[in-house]
Amino acid sequence: MKRTAYLVMVAITLGYLILGAVVFHFMEKEHEKNTKHKFALEHEIFLLNHSCISPDALRKYVQQVLETSGEGVSIYQIIDMNVTANSSIVDDLDATGTRWDIPSAILFCITLISTIGYGNMAPKTYSGRLFCIFYAIIGIPMFAAVLVGTGERLQKPIKVIHNYRPWIKNNPSRDEQLKSIVFLLIGVCIIVFIPSLTFMYTESWSYLQAVYYTIITLTTIGFGDFVPGYFDKPAKFGAKTHNAFRICLGLWILLGLAWGALILSEIGSMLQTRITTAANQTQNKLSHLEGIVKKKAQATKAKIIKRIHHNDCQVTSFQKY
Repeated sequence: MKRTAYLVMVAITLGYLILGAVVFHFMEKEHEKNTKHKFALEHEIFLLNHSCISPDALRKYVQQVLETSGEGVSIYQIIDMNVTANSSIVDDLDATGTRWDIPSAILFCITLISTIGYGNMAPKTYSGRLFCIFYAIIGIPMFAAVLVGTGERLQKPIKVIHNYRPWIKNNPSRDEQLKSIVFLLIGVCIIVFIPSLTFMYTESWSYLQAVYYTIITLTTIGFGDFVPGYFDKPAKFGAKTHNAFRICLGLWILLGLAWGALILSEIGSMLQTRITTAANQTQNKLSHLEGIVKKKAQATKAKIIKRIHHNDCQVTSFQKY
């Protein structure tokens, strides 16, 4: 990338960052304020209706809930359990299973080496975190190599379409761009919009939430605000179906990341080509303008020198006279 194109790209990126910050500021600030007020009102009502609970005891309990949730424990299963005279919640904890069964651990490893990192699962022990460091250092480049190989094989259909009968005659560049855009859009439908229907059905999300989740996942952003329940222990009656969804999720992440990287690469190449072309045209115009200015400057200089020389001749003639 030439220096001019690079500087233009940096300026556009900085402007894009500022634009995004301003938009998110005005979109999300009011929602945060309303949510805070709503919770404050509900908290006040709860304290009035449960005067036997002191604010200090409630604060300690909420803090314990947050800390336990932060340790990766699904607290909803414990909260839904009932305490009776003949049984204790602690005695029935084994029935809730573990989130670190082998299928869930495999999904965690996929999100780790793919750098998605939902944040719903993370090692909490010293040994687990130490192992995670070395596992990620080795696994991320390995997974990147797999993505590159998968992407190269996904490019073959694009090359076949490029060599097919032209859609736009007498303009190979436009024809190639059009074919790439159509093929990539078909791929987007396959890896984004169709899987979103599945997530909408299995997770009870709205379609917008499902599309949001697929985009955030396949771009490896992975906020973790939406995570499929495939990581949790399945019910006994639906274990086979649940594990089948887990396998499909892993394959979808692999193919989707490769296709997403291909799409982002194509978009980046198109943007770079357009910016480079615009930068070259601007440079040519500036060079042309610079040439015109130099010619005019030289012509003006020549006129001034000629006029000075003419005046000197007149002065010399006058002195002789």
